[in-house]
Amino acid sequence: MMKRDCIAHVVCLIVALASLAVCCTEADCAASAPDIYKTATGAMRDELWDFAGREFETLLKAYPKAKQAESSTYYLGFCDFQRKHYKTGAHHLDSYLSRWPKAEFARESKFYLGRCLLEIGQPERAKLLFENVASTKHELRIAATFWLGRAHLTLGHFAESRDLFALVVQSKDPAYSETAVYELARADSEGKNYLKSIKTALRLVQTSKDKEVLTQTRLLLAINHFHIEKFHLAISYARKVIDVVDEGEERWKRAIVVLAESYRLSGQHEEAFAAFGQYLKVAAADDAAGWAAERATRSLISSEKYDEAQAFLAHWKNKLAEETICELAFALADHQRALGRTTESMDALRLAYGAMSSRKFKLSTGLRLADAYFKSADYAKVLLVLKPLLPSGSLVEDKDLIVSALLLVGMSDEALNGLADAERAYRLILSLEPSREQAELASSRLIEVLLRRNNIDSAIVELDAIKRLSGTTADYAKLAAQIVDYLSKRNLNQRAVASAKEYVQKLSSSLVGSGKQSGEHLRAFLRRLSESNRCLVLQQLVETLKPEPQHSARAEVLLSAAECYFGLHEYASASTVYSEVIDEYRNTPQAAVALGRLGTIAFEAGNYAESLEVFEKAREGVDEAPFGIVYMIAESLFRLGKLPEALAEYEALIKMPDCRKQVLQNAILKGAIICEELGMLAKAREGFKACASMDFDKTAASIAKKRLARLGD
Repeated sequence: MMKRDCIAHVVCLIVALASLAVCCTEADCAASAPDIYKTATGAMRDELWDFAGREFETLLKAYPKAKQAESSTYYLGFCDFQRKHYKTGAHHLDSYLSRWPKAEFARESKFYLGRCLLEIGQPERAKLLFENVASTKHELRIAATFWLGRAHLTLGHFAESRDLFALVVQSKDPAYSETAVYELARADSEGKNYLKSIKTALRLVQTSKDKEVLTQTRLLLAINHFHIEKFHLAISYARKVIDVVDEGEERWKRAIVVLAESYRLSGQHEEAFAAFGQYLKVAAADDAAGWAAERATRSLISSEKYDEAQAFLAHWKNKLAEETICELAFALADHQRALGRTTESMDALRLAYGAMSSRKFKLSTGLRLADAYFKSADYAKVLLVLKPLLPSGSLVEDKDLIVSALLLVGMSDEALNGLADAERAYRLILSLEPSREQAELASSRLIEVLLRRNNIDSAIVELDAIKRLSGTTADYAKLAAQIVDYLSKRNLNQRAVASAKEYVQKLSSSLVGSGKQSGEHLRAFLRRLSESNRCLVLQQLVETLKPEPQHSARAEVLLSAAECYFGLHEYASASTVYSEVIDEYRNTPQAAVALGRLGTIAFEAGNYAESLEVFEKAREGVDEAPFGIVYMIAESLFRLGKLPEALAEYEALIKMPDCRKQVLQNAILKGAIICEELGMLAKAREGFKACASMDFDKTAASIAKKRLARLGD
């Protein structure tokens, strides 16, 4: 019983002591709120912003309803602003205005809330707060006007910001007026009114004694002079900034960039590279490092230091966009190739290729690298690079690149005798509906592959497709000739002639009224027939074409047949066909060519009278005889011993402006020889001297010198 009473007494004592302790704690807390506030405000006066902020936080947490809570909320936001905790500062100041919109520190809260919002990228909200304070007579009115100008400047409202800074300048406020002059110049600069900005900034440089203001203003002057392309002044002001600020500071970075770009754009590429190198040394982690590395590489390229540029690009490639790497590497490759440095050119392309991760740029760089391999006849490497890059599914994306890659693959397969693979590549191109030019090239290559694979029927089908696509082009003429040759070489003469006739008709169907191009395509077809088969095919082809006066295709075929015989020195056959051209197609260009050839055959056979007659006839058929006909007339007369007449022709030839230089020299020599024969020695000497001074025909010059020496002075 006694023990139980003792325990009860102890419990009562503990409860009593606990109650007393609670009462004492509450009394102590109520008494400590002013003390906390006093400590916090004292720390704030001493600019101990972190300590003061913590004390205000303690007070507000412990005593949210204390009378000091109102001002403590404002002061906490103010301390946050001072220690650059802008987001939390904005929160506390916004809270103050929400709870006490008309309290003692409402204007101050609006001002510093605006400052915080401006720092965290909310200039529109900040502007409204600054406008409110600036419209009052509050002591922060000038400050609010200044920061309102900053808000407008951030928003790109250059005219509004300029007007506001001008008001601050006019106020002559000691804290803001000088800085407002700088901001006024900056507003003009941001608005691209660089000359006005320079004028304002120069006045400030002359009057200010504030080192910080002077540094900022000189940086602005460097930027402005850069924009108006007065690079020597931009360099000068940038150097002044670099000399007085710490390396790596934001102003130093801006100044060194202006300095480097000014050097680069003024052609001082080595100095530009050095300046970009300084920037990269201290700012390799900055967002602008890639830009600086690109510019530095361009400076080395412009300095023609291609190996150094290549090494620099390899070092900094991870900072550059893939498109930029491609552009720089391609430029380096082109420069190295122009210098004949094929290995270094390939190295640049391999550098770009290895740096690519996206499919698009991997394909474009692979294409350039493969093209370089193709030009070096390294066809296996073309396939090694490109085949893994070609998609197995849809080929719609990047179609132009895919088509270009397939063309290189096809041509490389051709070169390596992988004809089946080449055919697949070209057919795949045609299935993609490529451009007309790409389709023509793929079709041409496909036809050549089909001929090599002895698939003549498919080749003919593809040639018809080319005609439907592009008409009768020079490529069509070339491929048609290849098909005829193919048939002829395999002794399929009847089919070769039939095909030749078909192609002649197609090539000549648009001759009337179509100008000279269609005729050129027909002649190209006839010329491209291989020499060993041409005469036989043409001879048989002529027999299938009707002798109609207006049938210009037949005229071309006849002339081509005659030219074929002439080229093989079968002059009898050639003369027969040339005569046929002349008889059937008088007063045509083909007849004029035929006459000239008949005259040449007669001349070569020593039949000078006949050659003279033919060439005279050829001259009668044209308004103005070409120099070749006049020369052959003169030569025929000379061989016939009709020297006065020959001399007259040579002299006429010498006066012709389109006469070939070698022919001219020979005409002068022959004229001088005739003059010597006719006793006109002075004129002969003059001719020999003229011929001896020319070097178009060394044999003629040598003869002239010997004749001149024999005549003497």
